[in-house]
Amino acid sequence: MKKSENNPFPVPSRQDPAAIFVLVFDIFRRLVVQFLPLLIIFFFAGRGSTELIFLVFAIASAGISVFLSILHYFRFHFHIKKDSLVIARGLLNRTRSSIPFERIQVVNFEASVIHRMLNVVKVVVETAGSSGSESEISALKKADAIALRDYLLAMRDDAVESDETIDTAIKEQSLQQTAGEKIFSLSVWDLIKIGATNNHLRTAWAIVGLGVYWISQYWVYMDDLEEFPILGMLTGVFDSLVASFIVMAVLILLLVSMVLSIGIAVMRYFGLKVMKVKGGLKVSAGLFNQREFSARNNKLQIFYWNTNPLRKLVGLFSVTMAQASSEEGLGSQSIGIPGCSMDQVNQLRDQFFESTSLEPNVFFKPDKRMIGRYFIFFGIIPLGLMLIPLYFITGQWIFWIFLLLPLILLAIVVYYRKLELRINEEVLFLKKGIIEDTWKLIYLHKVQSVELNQTPYMQQRDLVNFRIYTAAGSIMIPYISMGEANRLRDFILYKVESSRKGWI
Repeated sequence: MKKSENNPFPVPSRQDPAAIFVLVFDIFRRLVVQFLPLLIIFFFAGRGSTELIFLVFAIASAGISVFLSILHYFRFHFHIKKDSLVIARGLLNRTRSSIPFERIQVVNFEASVIHRMLNVVKVVVETAGSSGSESEISALKKADAIALRDYLLAMRDDAVESDETIDTAIKEQSLQQTAGEKIFSLSVWDLIKIGATNNHLRTAWAIVGLGVYWISQYWVYMDDLEEFPILGMLTGVFDSLVASFIVMAVLILLLVSMVLSIGIAVMRYFGLKVMKVKGGLKVSAGLFNQREFSARNNKLQIFYWNTNPLRKLVGLFSVTMAQASSEEGLGSQSIGIPGCSMDQVNQLRDQFFESTSLEPNVFFKPDKRMIGRYFIFFGIIPLGLMLIPLYFITGQWIFWIFLLLPLILLAIVVYYRKLELRINEEVLFLKKGIIEDTWKLIYLHKVQSVELNQTPYMQQRDLVNFRIYTAAGSIMIPYISMGEANRLRDFILYKVESSRKGWI
């Protein structure tokens, strides 16, 4: 029987009726998030009309959500033609998207709590230039979703095999998204260690920044603090704070940041499993919103792993597999593993670089003059510019901020010592870091272009910043000699032009 006769959706079809409830929940959630700051202010105000405001908002939001969801459901159709998947959507302005089989990269499933309660999944069809919701089906029964995925991938494989312009290696790497061998998984205890060893300073700054943003956006509604009993009480507490309490507040902020980091890690990566399938890897994870990602061997552009001092203590590394994507969706194709052992990093790396020698033939290091230039631009000049606003704020010159210069110089020296580029006949290897160490691997035949950049200072001293571009981002090694840069550029371009392997 021909595959075309097995088409599960030959005529325009609607989503599962459960899509209405999924859309209602999604639209209602967006409305709540949009108006949450105003609702919080009304709550703090403690006025008698607060309950009425909440009731009116809830009824209006629910009504709008149901109305729009029903319209979306009846205005959404999809079907499979002879050579493409067709999706039609839109309330007033109708949009009809056609996705050719040969452009389909992977078909992933996502399942939020609502999806799992209704026994449906969201189907996401990814292409090299996919644009999010244009290639999504909000809710299908699991059996229908599997039938759709299997048929699309089978037709994709047929289309790829019939295209003589496609590289033979890519044909052999066609991904069949079926159950495969499990490489490893992360337990809840692993996720707790990952969250506890995260960058808590970054999370703390995010909390502070969010608080400042909310206050700045809605302070105009707070004409009289006496109308806000809770805020008035907090103001009195802050007025009585002394230095010791400020230190305590910082410690509490860091503790809250750590707890928040652990919670985010558990919710985002709960039940994470890495499966080995034909042509690549499949990663699934999520507590409330289960998501499934596929990493194809031929799409991988940059493989990198990193760690920080806290994670080194418990032997954890995070891994990112950056895949080729369109310029509009750059960054959306990266797949991350938040924490794994070095043995597991090697397992993932061998999946993409199994037969490749990682032993470098040539090392490249920046010129030592990089230290002095970075010290000027990232140390002396920024601190000097900070003196002026600090003078207007405090009324005196605060020269003690220059005590930070030794720390800045130390950070630059550490960065210089760790920064190096290694290369052999097949791969590039970049190592860098200050506190957090990062290692990156790139196949030479994946390189898209090479750029040599010089400032006037560098022109006088025959130094260049050497940048290498791929379809998933770029890497750079600064302040190498012009002679080394030319030799490196010529070698990379020679390997790209002489390679018979495709970059995707």
